[in-house]
Amino acid sequence: TDLTLSPEPDQAVLKSMCGPDGNSPGLSVSVQVKQGHNIIHTTTGNSNIDLSIPVPTEQLWSPDQPFLYDLQISLAKGNIPIDAVTSYFGMRKISVENQDGYKKLFLNNKFLFEIGPLDQGFWPDGGYTAPTDEALKYDLQMTKNFGFNMVRKHIKVEPYRWYYWADKLGLMVWQDMPSPNSYTRNTPPVDTVAFASQLTRLVKTHWNSPCIVMWVIFNESQAQHNTPVLVKMVHDLDPSRLINQASGCSHFGVGDLLDFHCYPPPDPPPP
Repeated sequence: TDLTLSPEPDQAVLKSMCGPDGNSPGLSVSVQVKQGHNIIHTTTGNSNIDLSIPVPTEQLWSPDQPFLYDLQISLAKGNIPIDAVTSYFGMRKISVENQDGYKKLFLNNKFLFEIGPLDQGFWPDGGYTAPTDEALKYDLQMTKNFGFNMVRKHIKVEPYRWYYWADKLGLMVWQDMPSPNSYTRNTPPVDTVAFASQLTRLVKTHWNSPCIVMWVIFNESQAQHNTPVLVKMVHDLDPSRLINQASGCSHFGVGDLLDFHCYPPPDPPPP
Protein backbone atom coordinates (compact mmCIF):
# COMPACT_ATOMS: atom_id res chain seq x y z
CA THR A 1 0.00 0.00 0.00
CA ASP A 2 2.97 2.34 0.35
CA LEU A 3 6.46 2.78 -1.05
CA THR A 4 9.06 5.41 -0.18
CA LEU A 5 12.35 5.80 -2.01
CA SER A 6 15.08 8.10 -0.65
CA PRO A 7 18.36 8.22 -2.58
CA GLU A 8 21.48 9.01 -0.59
CA PRO A 9 24.36 9.34 -3.08
CA ASP A 10 26.89 10.35 -0.42
CA GLN A 11 26.38 6.96 1.26
CA ALA A 12 25.85 5.15 -2.08
CA VAL A 13 22.56 3.70 -0.82
CA LEU A 14 18.87 3.87 -1.57
CA LYS A 15 16.67 3.98 1.52
CA SER A 16 13.38 2.20 0.90
CA MET A 17 10.33 1.34 2.97
CA CYS A 18 7.37 -0.59 1.64
CA GLY A 19 4.66 -2.94 2.74
CA PRO A 20 0.98 -3.30 3.59
CA ASP A 21 -1.07 -1.26 6.02
CA GLY A 22 -0.79 -2.08 9.70
CA ASN A 23 1.19 -4.86 11.34
CA SER A 24 2.51 -7.50 8.99
CA PRO A 25 4.15 -10.32 10.97
CA GLY A 26 5.90 -12.91 8.84
CA LEU A 27 5.99 -10.75 5.70
CA SER A 28 9.26 -9.98 3.96
CA VAL A 29 10.17 -7.52 1.24
CA SER A 30 12.71 -8.08 -1.52
CA VAL A 31 14.00 -5.02 -3.41
CA GLN A 32 15.93 -5.64 -6.62
CA VAL A 33 17.82 -2.79 -8.28
CA LYS A 34 18.33 -3.20 -12.02
CA GLN A 35 20.23 -1.38 -14.73
CA GLY A 36 18.57 -2.51 -17.92
CA HIS A 37 18.57 -6.30 -17.73
CA ASN A 38 21.46 -6.40 -15.25
CA ILE A 39 20.70 -6.92 -11.55
CA ILE A 40 22.79 -4.48 -9.51
CA HIS A 41 21.76 -5.58 -6.04
CA THR A 42 19.02 -7.44 -4.18
CA THR A 43 18.16 -6.65 -0.57
CA THR A 44 15.62 -8.56 1.54
CA GLY A 45 14.18 -7.56 4.90
CA ASN A 46 11.04 -7.11 6.93
CA SER A 47 8.18 -5.07 5.52
CA ASN A 48 7.45 -1.56 6.79
CA ILE A 49 11.01 -0.91 7.97
CA ASP A 50 13.77 1.11 6.34
CA LEU A 51 16.01 -0.93 4.08
CA SER A 52 19.40 0.37 2.91
CA ILE A 53 20.15 -0.90 -0.58
CA PRO A 54 23.71 -0.43 -1.90
CA VAL A 55 23.74 1.40 -5.24
CA PRO A 56 26.86 2.41 -7.17
CA THR A 57 27.13 6.18 -7.65
CA GLU A 58 28.76 6.23 -11.08
CA GLN A 59 25.32 6.93 -12.56
CA LEU A 60 23.77 10.01 -10.98
CA TRP A 61 20.54 11.70 -12.08
CA SER A 62 20.93 15.21 -13.50
CA PRO A 63 19.40 17.33 -16.28
CA ASP A 64 22.37 16.46 -18.51
CA GLN A 65 22.18 12.74 -17.72
CA PRO A 66 18.79 11.78 -16.26
CA PHE A 67 19.81 8.21 -15.47
CA LEU A 68 17.14 6.07 -13.81
CA TYR A 69 17.52 2.68 -12.16
CA ASP A 70 14.69 0.15 -12.36
CA LEU A 71 13.19 -1.54 -9.32
CA GLN A 72 11.43 -4.85 -8.78
CA ILE A 73 9.81 -5.06 -5.35
CA SER A 74 8.12 -8.20 -4.08
CA LEU A 75 6.26 -9.09 -0.89
CA ALA A 76 6.25 -12.65 0.43
CA LYS A 77 5.15 -14.71 3.40
CA GLY A 78 7.77 -17.36 3.81
CA ASN A 79 8.35 -18.68 0.31
CA ILE A 80 4.89 -17.73 -0.92
CA PRO A 81 4.70 -14.59 -3.13
CA ILE A 82 1.99 -12.17 -2.01
CA ASP A 83 2.38 -9.13 -4.23
CA ALA A 84 4.87 -7.34 -6.50
CA VAL A 85 5.36 -3.93 -8.06
CA THR A 86 7.88 -2.31 -10.39
CA SER A 87 9.19 1.22 -10.11
CA TYR A 88 12.28 3.34 -10.75
CA PHE A 89 14.48 5.88 -8.98
CA GLY A 90 17.30 8.33 -9.62
CA MET A 91 20.37 8.85 -7.45
CA ARG A 92 20.56 12.58 -6.89
CA LYS A 93 21.15 15.06 -4.07
CA ILE A 94 19.97 18.67 -3.80
CA SER A 95 21.52 20.99 -1.20
CA VAL A 96 22.62 24.51 -0.33
CA GLU A 97 26.40 24.79 0.03
CA ASN A 98 29.00 27.53 0.48
CA GLN A 99 31.22 28.34 -2.48
CA ASP A 100 33.59 31.29 -2.68
CA GLY A 101 31.85 32.95 0.25
CA TYR A 102 28.35 32.60 -1.17
CA LYS A 103 25.55 30.15 -0.54
CA LYS A 104 24.54 28.40 -3.76
CA LEU A 105 22.22 25.64 -4.94
CA PHE A 106 24.13 22.40 -5.49
CA LEU A 107 23.06 19.29 -7.37
CA ASN A 108 25.06 16.15 -6.58
CA ASN A 109 27.59 18.21 -4.60
CA LYS A 110 28.31 20.57 -7.51
CA PHE A 111 27.06 24.09 -8.19
CA LEU A 112 24.39 24.19 -10.87
CA PHE A 113 22.67 27.43 -11.80
CA GLU A 114 18.97 26.61 -11.96
CA ILE A 115 17.08 28.46 -14.68
CA GLY A 116 13.58 27.79 -15.90
CA PRO A 117 10.10 29.13 -16.57
CA LEU A 118 7.04 29.50 -14.38
CA ASP A 119 4.78 26.74 -15.67
CA GLN A 120 1.10 27.15 -14.85
CA GLY A 121 0.08 24.06 -16.80
CA PHE A 122 -2.54 25.57 -19.08
CA TRP A 123 -3.56 23.86 -22.33
CA PRO A 124 -5.34 25.63 -25.24
CA ASP A 125 -7.59 22.62 -25.81
CA GLY A 126 -8.20 21.46 -22.26
CA GLY A 127 -7.73 24.21 -19.70
CA TYR A 128 -5.91 22.48 -16.87
CA THR A 129 -5.95 19.07 -18.61
CA ALA A 130 -3.46 17.99 -21.27
CA PRO A 131 -5.03 16.28 -24.28
CA THR A 132 -2.58 13.34 -24.47
CA ASP A 133 0.45 11.78 -22.83
CA GLU A 134 2.44 12.81 -25.91
CA ALA A 135 1.50 16.44 -25.23
CA LEU A 136 2.81 16.21 -21.67
CA LYS A 137 6.12 14.86 -22.94
CA TYR A 138 6.34 17.40 -25.77
CA ASP A 139 5.79 20.34 -23.44
CA LEU A 140 8.64 19.28 -21.17
CA GLN A 141 10.92 18.37 -24.07
CA MET A 142 10.42 21.84 -25.55
CA THR A 143 11.24 23.37 -22.17
CA LYS A 144 14.58 21.56 -22.33
CA ASN A 145 15.07 22.52 -25.98
CA PHE A 146 14.73 26.18 -25.01
CA GLY A 147 17.76 25.70 -22.75
CA PHE A 148 16.14 25.42 -19.33
CA ASN A 149 17.18 22.85 -16.72
CA MET A 150 14.28 23.35 -14.31
CA VAL A 151 10.65 24.36 -14.19
CA ARG A 152 8.56 25.80 -11.39
CA LYS A 153 5.20 24.04 -11.35
CA HIS A 154 3.10 27.00 -10.31
CA ILE A 155 0.23 26.54 -7.81
CA LYS A 156 -0.84 23.33 -9.53
CA VAL A 157 -0.26 19.60 -9.07
CA GLU A 158 -0.02 17.72 -12.35
CA PRO A 159 -1.04 14.14 -13.11
CA TYR A 160 1.81 11.88 -12.09
CA ARG A 161 2.61 11.16 -15.73
CA TRP A 162 3.94 14.74 -16.00
CA TYR A 163 6.52 14.02 -13.28
CA TYR A 164 7.41 10.74 -14.98
CA TRP A 165 8.40 12.63 -18.12
CA ALA A 166 10.32 15.23 -16.06
CA ASP A 167 12.17 12.31 -14.44
CA LYS A 168 12.87 10.66 -17.79
CA LEU A 169 13.81 13.80 -19.74
CA GLY A 170 15.79 15.44 -16.95
CA LEU A 171 14.08 18.60 -15.69
CA MET A 172 14.35 19.69 -12.08
CA VAL A 173 11.03 20.80 -10.59
CA TRP A 174 10.21 23.38 -7.96
CA GLN A 175 6.79 22.11 -6.86
CA ASP A 176 4.27 24.59 -5.48
CA MET A 177 1.54 23.85 -3.01
CA PRO A 178 -1.62 25.20 -4.71
CA SER A 179 -2.92 28.42 -3.16
CA PRO A 180 -6.43 28.45 -1.67
CA ASN A 181 -6.51 32.21 -2.33
CA SER A 182 -5.01 33.52 -5.57
CA TYR A 183 -5.91 37.20 -5.13
CA THR A 184 -9.64 36.57 -5.45
CA ARG A 185 -12.02 38.87 -3.61
CA ASN A 186 -14.15 38.12 -0.56
CA THR A 187 -12.47 34.78 0.07
CA PRO A 188 -13.39 32.81 3.19
CA PRO A 189 -10.80 32.25 5.93
CA VAL A 190 -8.15 29.64 5.15
CA ASP A 191 -9.07 26.13 6.29
CA THR A 192 -5.73 25.57 8.00
CA VAL A 193 -6.43 21.92 8.85
CA ALA A 194 -7.32 21.09 5.24
CA PHE A 195 -4.28 23.00 3.97
CA ALA A 196 -1.88 21.05 6.21
CA SER A 197 -3.56 17.76 5.30
CA GLN A 198 -3.38 18.39 1.56
CA LEU A 199 0.20 19.69 1.78
CA THR A 200 1.11 16.44 3.55
CA ARG A 201 -0.60 14.45 0.79
CA LEU A 202 1.25 16.41 -1.89
CA VAL A 203 4.61 15.54 -0.34
CA LYS A 204 3.81 11.90 0.37
CA THR A 205 2.36 11.17 -3.08
CA HIS A 206 5.27 12.80 -4.94
CA TRP A 207 8.38 12.22 -2.86
CA ASN A 208 9.60 9.30 -4.99
CA SER A 209 10.04 11.49 -8.07
CA PRO A 210 13.72 12.47 -8.49
CA CYS A 211 12.86 15.52 -10.62
CA ILE A 212 11.32 17.36 -7.64
CA VAL A 213 14.12 19.21 -5.85
CA MET A 214 12.13 21.85 -3.93
CA TRP A 215 8.78 22.29 -2.19
CA VAL A 216 7.28 25.80 -2.42
CA ILE A 217 4.84 26.25 0.48
CA PHE A 218 3.28 29.63 -0.42
CA ASN A 219 3.21 31.97 -3.40
CA GLU A 220 3.35 35.75 -2.86
CA SER A 221 1.60 35.68 0.53
CA GLN A 222 -1.52 34.07 -0.93
CA ALA A 223 -3.37 32.68 2.09
CA GLN A 224 -0.05 32.50 3.93
CA HIS A 225 -0.31 31.26 7.51
CA ASN A 226 1.61 29.24 10.11
CA THR A 227 4.71 29.48 7.91
CA PRO A 228 7.37 28.24 10.41
CA VAL A 229 5.11 25.38 11.52
CA LEU A 230 4.36 24.23 7.97
CA VAL A 231 8.00 24.51 6.88
CA LYS A 232 9.04 22.33 9.82
CA MET A 233 6.26 19.85 9.01
CA VAL A 234 7.44 19.46 5.41
CA HIS A 235 11.09 19.24 6.45
CA ASP A 236 10.27 16.50 8.95
CA LEU A 237 8.32 14.63 6.25
CA ASP A 238 11.00 15.01 3.59
CA PRO A 239 14.45 16.24 4.72
CA SER A 240 15.96 15.27 1.34
CA ARG A 241 14.67 18.33 -0.53
CA LEU A 242 14.93 22.09 -0.20
CA ILE A 243 12.02 24.15 1.11
CA ASN A 244 11.01 27.54 -0.30
CA GLN A 245 8.86 29.05 2.45
CA ALA A 246 7.18 31.71 0.33
CA SER A 247 8.02 32.55 -3.27
CA GLY A 248 7.90 36.30 -3.66
CA CYS A 249 7.40 37.89 -0.25
CA SER A 250 6.52 37.52 3.45
CA HIS A 251 9.66 35.74 4.63
CA PHE A 252 9.98 34.42 8.17
CA GLY A 253 13.60 33.31 8.28
CA VAL A 254 12.80 29.62 7.82
CA GLY A 255 13.40 27.20 4.98
CA ASP A 256 16.42 27.07 2.68
CA LEU A 257 16.28 30.27 0.60
CA LEU A 258 14.78 33.72 0.15
CA ASP A 259 12.82 34.06 -3.08
CA PHE A 260 12.20 37.57 -4.44
CA HIS A 261 9.94 38.53 -7.35
CA CYS A 262 11.02 41.66 -9.23
CA TYR A 263 9.02 43.03 -12.17
CA PRO A 264 10.84 44.04 -14.31
CA PRO A 265 14.23 45.37 -13.11
CA PRO A 266 16.89 43.32 -11.33
CA ASP A 267 16.45 43.76 -7.60
CA PRO A 268 18.58 41.25 -5.73
CA PRO A 269 17.91 40.74 -2.02
CA PRO A 270 20.49 41.96 0.49
CA PRO A 271 23.27 39.43 1.17
